[in-house]
Amino acid sequence: MYLFRAWARPTLPLRPIRPQAHLSPCVQGGARRSHSQRDLGPSRPGTIRGKPPAAASLPVSGRGVIGADNRVYWPSTDYPYSAMGRLLRSDGNVCTGTLVGPRHVTTAKHCVSDAGGSVTIKFQPAYDGGDRFPSAYVQQVLVPDAGATDQCNYKDDWAVVILDARLGDARGYMSYDVMDQAKADQAIFYTYGYPQDKTSDMSKPYRQDAVTVAKKNSFTCDQYGPLTTNADANGGQSGSPLWLPPDANGVRVTYGVMASSSATATFFAGGEVWAGGIQYMLSSYP
Repeated sequence: MYLFRAWARPTLPLRPIRPQAHLSPCVQGGARRSHSQRDLGPSRPGTIRGKPPAAASLPVSGRGVIGADNRVYWPSTDYPYSAMGRLLRSDGNVCTGTLVGPRHVTTAKHCVSDAGGSVTIKFQPAYDGGDRFPSAYVQQVLVPDAGATDQCNYKDDWAVVILDARLGDARGYMSYDVMDQAKADQAIFYTYGYPQDKTSDMSKPYRQDAVTVAKKNSFTCDQYGPLTTNADANGGQSGSPLWLPPDANGVRVTYGVMASSSATATFFAGGEVWAGGIQYMLSSYP
């Protein structure tokens, strides 16, 4: 059974919540992959960091580029890119995040799980070599109380944070949903982030289109994740969104956040508990 673990400033505490019992952690039924796999970050300018799950004992690998590198520098400030941005930590580490509400950002758990002590985190929408829009600081963090004990649980590597300013009112924000298997095995998804192998200080945004989500993941996990893709990745892209172009109603939907990568696959956290966490934060902190 999942529990949520929350950090907040003392002036605005969060309460733990318990989702429905049927949303239990997945159990790995297949063999571990033999290739090297790593947690993507957060990354510090000038270094390449890798932090695999404690139980995996997997070495840090190089760039998670699958075939040709299809990431392209993307300086646009139009929506939805105005709703995506860089997460800069006071210790110098960098991740990526996406607005899913007026002051609500989703990213990877390993980017923010130690927030609340001496570390502060700033969200910089559409950052490109400098702030192009006002930024805001993280005040509250909600993460699932589930550890990455095997590769299946990369689907738990997500967080929802509350900012100290309503940036989404001006920049816009994305919708969110659980992955529909009818959309799998099609080169229709996008991702966007701040890869360290492109700029060492992770100051430039890069986009990739024509990303495919595999219909069945390689670890025989549950239907909600992790989402297995062919996205290219490197440190600094942790927390990057996986999204689709506008639907018939003009809505852009994100389906998860980048959690880990290898030379053969990149994995995104998401699913019902992630969506439930976003909904909880939206309703509790409008």
